[in-house]
Amino acid sequence: MPTRQYETTSNNHEIVRDSEHRLFVVSDMGRQAVGSTVGPRSLIGRYFDNRTAFTGLPGGELQLMWPGLGAGVAEHSDFFDDPWDRIERSLPWIYGVVFDGKRAGETGKTVRSFHTGIHGTDHKGRGYNALDPDTFWWAHATFFDMTVRNADVFSHNTLSPADRAKMYDESLTWYERYGMPMGNVPTDYWSFYDKFNDICDNVLEMTPAAEQAVEKALTHDGERLPMIPKEIWPIIKPPVSNVLGCLAIGGLPERVRERFDIPFSTMDKAQYDLFALSVRTNWWMVPDRLRYHPRAYEGIRRDRKPQSSSLIKQFHPRSVINMATNAVSDIYGSIR
Repeated sequence: MPTRQYETTSNNHEIVRDSEHRLFVVSDMGRQAVGSTVGPRSLIGRYFDNRTAFTGLPGGELQLMWPGLGAGVAEHSDFFDDPWDRIERSLPWIYGVVFDGKRAGETGKTVRSFHTGIHGTDHKGRGYNALDPDTFWWAHATFFDMTVRNADVFSHNTLSPADRAKMYDESLTWYERYGMPMGNVPTDYWSFYDKFNDICDNVLEMTPAAEQAVEKALTHDGERLPMIPKEIWPIIKPPVSNVLGCLAIGGLPERVRERFDIPFSTMDKAQYDLFALSVRTNWWMVPDRLRYHPRAYEGIRRDRKPQSSSLIKQFHPRSVINMATNAVSDIYGSIR
């Protein structure tokens, strides 16, 4: 399948950065500043949390379906023997690009530097390079899509069109922190999904790495999760792998499942929807310490202002949950 080449502009617009790393959309009508602040208080900061565990599996499969990404992961990591290792190593740094505050730009450049030297030839003899702008952007695009799906599928909130536009504007700042070229980046939320869907329809392939990931999801033959002791994994593997498999397949865009003939039955969809409903119903009770990855949570704690004196705010159910969890954690830490 030929790889579609994208123009460096979207609808005769192009994103550029100036010497102070401010972003602008340049068009025939002039230029307009874009890029909203992204961090703990942003929409991305609200939804880029541990619900990514539910959307990250299909997001990872979409990454592996991009030919250069699939080849790079297969040839430059231990993916086939230890698929969780890449996630464990990468995710803290990607959270840092959003939550590291004043250091977030430096974190982004560090993430980019990790990809230096990742290049080669894929199984069809095509060259690839992890720092190719389209390849690097696709990896980021899947993370933005995961965050949107965290809100759309696993949250009781409903994103308005204005929320979606702002969320994407924040993602431009997120992506700029990597220091990658911006000319191939869509200028708004709707052009982003036009490009995202076109890639799903015309560019993605069932690479060897993607094929293995999808097969493991379909056969419920996942590897042991790193946080689960080896001794109990054989006992809990069937139900856990069943849920993970359902999330991995159910979270794929329908157009991708149909294109690659990936089965997803009515019963599978019912199971997926029931799981999503349970998360939407109960997520408000999850304290921030567990809601966010430790790297993200540290950024939230640094950013958080002193507790308001308002009794209403202090005794809001989520505030009580957070205070109780922090107290237990502090007590446990002091007696260890």
